[in-house]
Amino acid sequence: NGMISNMYNFEVVNKTFYNKHIEIKVTKPRTAVLKMVDRNSPQFELNEDELAKGSFFIIIPQTDIKANNIKTDIEIYSNNKLIRTIETNFVAPVK
Repeated sequence: NGMISNMYNFEVVNKTFYNKHIEIKVTKPRTAVLKMVDRNSPQFELNEDELAKGSFFIIIPQTDIKANNIKTDIEIYSNNKLIRTIETNFVAPVK
């Protein structure tokens, strides 16, 4: 289908006494798409003192892959505020 995917695991911990609205986004490369494995959406509610675990795919069109190792940025938002940017790598074959 012309798309390459890598799977990633995540854990998010809410160490506060308040419920949080969490959102996970992939922001780099710009054509990347995030698809959750065990949830319907990359947005979810996290209750106070709760841990959420899961997996997601980052999917990139083969035509956008110019190197075997692509820097990828994943952003975590809590109540619409950016709380962390994670830089990771996307490994793919170059055609």
